[in-house]
Amino acid sequence: MNQDENQVPPAMPVQPQEPAPFAPPKTCGMATASLVCGIMSMTCCGFFTGIPAIILGHKAKTKIKQSSNTLSGEGLALAGLILGYVNLALSIILIPIYAAIAIPAFVQARNNAGKFSCINNLRQIDSAKQQWATANCKLNDDVATWGDLLATDKNYLKTSPVCKAGGTYTIGTVTGSPTCSVSGHNL
Repeated sequence: MNQDENQVPPAMPVQPQEPAPFAPPKTCGMATASLVCGIMSMTCCGFFTGIPAIILGHKAKTKIKQSSNTLSGEGLALAGLILGYVNLALSIILIPIYAAIAIPAFVQARNNAGKFSCINNLRQIDSAKQQWATANCKLNDDVATWGDLLATDKNYLKTSPVCKAGGTYTIGTVTGSPTCSVSGHNL
């Protein structure tokens, strides 16, 4: 054997190995969705996105805890939860207040609509009465009957008007205004 064959080749210098690059944990999508729903619940959609914000926030927090640090976003989930719960509390407080304001307004609007409908009927009766008086050369103190105004051949009124509040109409004299028995329904 030759001496060169017994020799061990010189060792290669050992290069220090670089550490594996650190991969940050991924953000949990449910946490982001919880935050988005929470923000939407406070700005425009209210109750309808507040509850999903709460549900998604709780699910995201559970998923993040079970992920062994591979998921992040606990702060996003917490923010979504807080916004969702605040919106839910505000909804529980404000919905009865809104109802207390809105219901009387709706009742008032309905009453006004009935009143304006009745006033319109009184105008039609007055117009028909004036047409009847002109066509028949009636005097100022003459009084028309419903039969006169609803006559099919003259067509002063097509149908008998009805007050939505249950009042009854009085035609009155030619120069007088027709009236309704309901208080406040007058020309």
